[in-house]
Amino acid sequence: MGEQTIQILNVTKDELVDIIKEGVKLELNRQRSIGNPLNRLTITGEDTEYLTRNEVSKVLNVTVQTLNNWRREGVLNPLKIGGRVLYIKEDVYNNSRLVA
Repeated sequence: MGEQTIQILNVTKDELVDIIKEGVKLELNRQRSIGNPLNRLTITGEDTEYLTRNEVSKVLNVTVQTLNNWRREGVLNPLKIGGRVLYIKEDVYNNSRLVA
């Protein structure tokens, strides 16, 4: 890969922040359109509630190993956020495959 140099001239701090925000939004939308797990992230500032593996295992009365098996089988897919494995609370409670 070749190295690129970009010079930014006559751009205020606020303009640069807006340019970066727009670039991030475009990339998130692109990832969303190709089905990347990033589609679970919101760019509108909405609050999404997350559960840890331990919380999910208690709610569903299963072991953490079962959660790992379900991840491999595509039953319940976690996200990795900041090095932590988290589940979207809504997914846990609304997944019909998990209802006994």
